[in-house]
Amino acid sequence: MRDYTQVGSNVRVGFCTLNTNNNLQSVSGTSTGILWPNGPDYSLILHPVLLKQENNHLRGKLPGMMWIHNNSPSYNHLDVITDVVGYPGSKFLVVKAGASNGYYQELSMLAFDITGPWW
Repeated sequence: MRDYTQVGSNVRVGFCTLNTNNNLQSVSGTSTGILWPNGPDYSLILHPVLLKQENNHLRGKLPGMMWIHNNSPSYNHLDVITDVVGYPGSKFLVVKAGASNGYYQELSMLAFDITGPWW
């Protein structure tokens, strides 16, 4: 992907989410700073995954891919969930993913909208 100005060579892009963990690392479904379930409405909180280019310009969002803002919700890999606040009638597939830096493994969760439409 080129810079938004379309000048120069390619730039890196990364996932970006709401800062719910006071500038600490935020991992979807694991270390987000929001309890599971969310107390005021007993809900799972989902938000679209945003894309940010390396010099901090927001470039868009990933259609159908949702960031889980709750810490460690009690879902298993490939669970289908419904009745998510703010998404009436939608179904989401929970996917667990892991990454290792050689010392420990960080497990995250993402939710994919399996009903659409995504836009």
